Amino acid sequence: MTIDPQIRIRPYSPLKPQQGILTFNNKEYTCHVGRNGIGHKIMEGDGITPVGDFCIRMGFYRPDKVKCLHLSNNNNYDDNNKVREKAHTHENSSLISKITGIPMIEMKQEYGWCDDMFDEIHYNRLVRLPIPSSHEKLWRDDDLYDIVLVLGYNDNPIILGKGSAIFMHITNNGPTSGCIALAREDLYEILTQITPYTTIHISIE
Repeated sequence: MTIDPQIRIRPYSPLKPQQGILTFNNKEYTCHVGRNGIGHKIMEGDGITPVGDFCIRMGFYRPDKVKCLHLSNNNNYDDNNKVREKAHTHENSSLISKITGIPMIEMKQEYGWCDDMFDEIHYNRLVRLPIPSSHEKLWRDDDLYDIVLVLGYNDNPIILGKGSAIFMHITNNGPTSGCIALAREDLYEILTQITPYTTIHISIE
């Protein structure tokens, strides 16, 4: 089977701007997007899911709740080793080869993501808690971040206040703060098909 290298996301309808349609490998999935819909992201906290083309930098998974990530034979990608080496730059993170073709990092309870637009060092980066700056805790009490894929938004270079923590994660059946959220089983299915070459195209139509 030929794998489509691009995931496409668009609004569900003008009447439902907080819902989207995700298309990948000729299959459509319903997803939730930002509380203010899909558009041109202006600033941190605006609730907009940004339009554009993004790579998937890496993923995280909860080892206490996600048991389906096993060793696989997804070693036929030329840059697989480079991707793994990049993931290993995160201190004390353990990378595994599993059902998906991107680096997945075992989440730790002290992991967070800085959303403090005044923190030049940590903004829009993985951090180890506690830190004094504003942040999101990745190890949550609910299921939203059992699986998290990190989109390459505002990270090359990072612009303070332009937005942070744009993820693909599990839905709670409501709008997000700018992320893309899917049903657990849909996210698992997509994970089995993405590769280091998969990109995400988000558009308003």
